[in-house]
Amino acid sequence: MIFVHADCPTSMLALRRLAAVGSADVVCIAQERPEVAARLARRAGFEQTVLVDPAPYAVSRSFGVETVPTAVRIDVDGRARDRVVGWDAEGYSSLLGVVIDGEPRSKPGCVARGFFEESFGGLDELEDMFERGWSDGLPVVPPTPERVEAMVGGRDGARSLGLVPPAQGEATLEPSRVFPDRGGRGGGRARSALQRARGRCDDAAGRPDRGGERSSA
Repeated sequence: MIFVHADCPTSMLALRRLAAVGSADVVCIAQERPEVAARLARRAGFEQTVLVDPAPYAVSRSFGVETVPTAVRIDVDGRARDRVVGWDAEGYSSLLGVVIDGEPRSKPGCVARGFFEESFGGLDELEDMFERGWSDGLPVVPPTPERVEAMVGGRDGARSLGLVPPAQGEATLEPSRVFPDRGGRGGGRARSALQRARGRCDDAAGRPDRGGERSSA
């Protein structure tokens, strides 16, 4: 079996080369959600068996996978015998008993998912939220109670920001407490957002802006 993930170019290289060999003995273990694993296999033209090992990557951890791709040969007793780390054409040829031609003959792999959490302690919050689809790649600060309180600066959640058209419902500070601060700029960004929200409410209500003129919006 071969452990891979979608963010590693060497994983894609290995899957494409193994797909060309067409060995039915190769099982792909993707450190991905099912839909991502399926897309990875399609892109690589890999038609052999594909299984998933999503977070917290229990299967990968049980085999001590620190780098992808990592290929492991399992004997009839279910024990891991030989392994190849990264892309090594000669190593895979020996592992599978087939001839693998073409270049490159070797290429370093990438860090396996879950390895940093295990090595350095604790969950990588940013990576975890990205893998769950909660972020489009921009930094997201996990909204712990302490961080949210720091962001809103101890302001009263019931504090009114004004009426919001078209229904003229009252906007208060409380809803902002459920949204994490993107970019990690804390209270300064929160104050800026509050000022923009209050300005929009004032404009919609036709109240004087900072220049003393009434908005025509």
